[in-house]
Amino acid sequence: MAGAKAIRHDGAVSAVPPIDNRASLGAKRRLAIWGLRRSGLRPALLGRTRWRGVLVLAYHRVLPAAEPGRYPGTWSATPEGFAEQIELLATHSDVVPLSAVPRLHDASGRHVAITFDDGYRDNHQWALPVLRAYDLPATVFVASGLVDGTAMPWWDELAWLYGGLGAAGTSRWPELEDAVRDYWAAADRDAAQALIAEVATLSDRPRLTAADVRDEWMTWAMIREMQEAGVEIGAHTATHPLLAQLDPEAQRDEIAGNADRIAEQTGRRPTALAYPVGTRAAFDEQTKAAARAAGIETAYSLYGGPTTASADRWDPYDIRRVGIEIRNGRDDLAALLALPQVFGQKAEPVAPDEQAQPDDAKPARRAERAVRPWRPRRRPAADERIRTMTLVDRLVHGGAERMAYLLTRELDPDRFARTICVTTAGDPKHAAAGTEPATWPDDLRDAGVRVIELDRARRSDPRGWGPLITELRGTDVLHAHMFTPGVCAAVLGPSVGVPVTIAHEHAWAHTGGRRQPLIERRVVAPRCTAMIACSVAVRDRMVEQDGLPADRVVVLPNGIVPRSPTPARDVRSELGIPAGAPLVGSVGALREIKRFDVLIDAIDRVRRQRPDVRLLIAGDGDERTALEQQIARLGLEDVVRLLGARSDVPDVAAALDVAVSSSDSEASPLAVMEYMEGGRAIVATRVGGVPELIEDGVHGRLVPRRDPDAMAAAIVALLDAPEDRARLGAAAHQRCKDEFRLDVMVDRLERFYERLVAHRDGGSGRSPRR
Repeated sequence: MAGAKAIRHDGAVSAVPPIDNRASLGAKRRLAIWGLRRSGLRPALLGRTRWRGVLVLAYHRVLPAAEPGRYPGTWSATPEGFAEQIELLATHSDVVPLSAVPRLHDASGRHVAITFDDGYRDNHQWALPVLRAYDLPATVFVASGLVDGTAMPWWDELAWLYGGLGAAGTSRWPELEDAVRDYWAAADRDAAQALIAEVATLSDRPRLTAADVRDEWMTWAMIREMQEAGVEIGAHTATHPLLAQLDPEAQRDEIAGNADRIAEQTGRRPTALAYPVGTRAAFDEQTKAAARAAGIETAYSLYGGPTTASADRWDPYDIRRVGIEIRNGRDDLAALLALPQVFGQKAEPVAPDEQAQPDDAKPARRAERAVRPWRPRRRPAADERIRTMTLVDRLVHGGAERMAYLLTRELDPDRFARTICVTTAGDPKHAAAGTEPATWPDDLRDAGVRVIELDRARRSDPRGWGPLITELRGTDVLHAHMFTPGVCAAVLGPSVGVPVTIAHEHAWAHTGGRRQPLIERRVVAPRCTAMIACSVAVRDRMVEQDGLPADRVVVLPNGIVPRSPTPARDVRSELGIPAGAPLVGSVGALREIKRFDVLIDAIDRVRRQRPDVRLLIAGDGDERTALEQQIARLGLEDVVRLLGARSDVPDVAAALDVAVSSSDSEASPLAVMEYMEGGRAIVATRVGGVPELIEDGVHGRLVPRRDPDAMAAAIVALLDAPEDRARLGAAAHQRCKDEFRLDVMVDRLERFYERLVAHRDGGSGRSPRR
């Protein structure tokens, strides 16, 4: 399903307006909350009030901004709003683990438990760091079928389709949502799926499968990381059904199967269960019996009301929670903490026997009203394409330059008019770019990309900007790669009226000294629509260390084009390497930050145990002379080969027994992805975004940076264990195939461009200048 991976979280920015549902809270309740805050009584109540029991809060998603393609009903807070709420809870309540609820259910105090439902990946990305910062416990109720990619919730597909309906359709979202929910609650899933199918015929987006939403959910490795950080993992069924609609055996399978899967992956069997949907109609006595049989000790609903309970009303299989939604800000939570019996109350749900039945006309009428006015959005004609400009200093061997080249080339030419500007085409270093980058400008032109090469000799050269400024006056999206082009884009883009300006950071370490974060914070961030980080680690550095606003920084993971090695080619033979010699290799520019000197020191140590070992280093750069001198000093002339820049990396990688990344700093290294794609056993330094690619012991071995002893030990261990090499290589290949593909990256970028342009143009999807 090309183009269908719609709802992976890539970090929406503040340019996308959040959904505001505050009006639905009710005027009286909103007025009461406002009055409590303005009266000055709230601080006193927060400091003195107590209740009996535990107030259990239920969160779903924590995202930087709402956007078409995400289900509003599961959106609980922005990262900033979540941090404010957690700070309030840490200051004015006693946050306890969910496992403490049974012994505190009738205790006096201000006990609060924090829970999350489903297992969305943003819980790991955005919520976990905040919980860690305040050292607070929480519970995540995981639906194993969603995490495993064997099930897909209807709300995610509906949200994706609704994003392709245009303004007329999106304005009817509440009716559409209610109609599908009514069908679902009435156990008429066929009618619900029929409505979704009808919406799909009107949307300009394709249907989704479970595989398309896979990246919305945490991996089991992420879940284990949360567990190691003190987060309890609870059960939430396998496929997220309304349990009460199932027969007893199916209920047992859903609950016990989910608990078994969680135990298998985490080593701990869950003892707490959250009922999917959580209304009174979502579970019954048979559900409770199935939970008990599966070893569940407490089960949680989600139909509102105060979550306190006296001893004579205590039901461990119907513990209430209060749902936190995007409409609930810090004031709402403060009021809830002060007077949970008042502000925790919600309207009682319809009794089970009053739920709409399949033959009830109400859902059908809602569906008819929702669908009738919608019309499919027409595909833009060629003259309506979004005009993009890629800004890059040089087209040379390097990860950032390669990504700029590939992303520009692969954008859909039917939707985007593409231009790339090489800002220092007069730089003599282009002559040393190697044979592959030398062809990139012609490759781009052959693909229909307009190429502008400015006659500037260096990045600090102020001359020659005229052609770019002229071109920018007709540009919709200006996308700059790396620091210096990012600064230029931030200055030039808004000055000439470019609607969307993006600065893309590819590096983990600062190359501009102390001034770089200051310039990014004071110049780039305020003037750019968004900033892209190539990994979560880079984003965290930009936000936490550099002080950039969190809602401006988006994560767009790198991807590569799968390339198979040349059939029957024998690189070992070509290089004169004995067929049985252990062969280690690395690919990268010969720069100090890559620390090939550490790798060479490590190979010197490996040689003492494996005298026949050989090392290949493919790449070129300023450090070549220093490395040659080191090789001579250590007497490794027959062991280490510097191959220079190569365009046949898959062939070189296929010859290796062990591939190594020895860098001091990496953001999201393409070389490591290429090793993974080639199924190589990998040893890499645990730096920057590398742990996001390789889980130690699963996809490769991670070692400390600048530690040749540890690196040598890891290389020798893999050389001595061909079974481990095969296992790690296979796992790395599969992960690269699943997660780090260029087509997925391009699809995300295309949707990001369209979303930002549509917002800047008030929703039309076209530039206001046209």
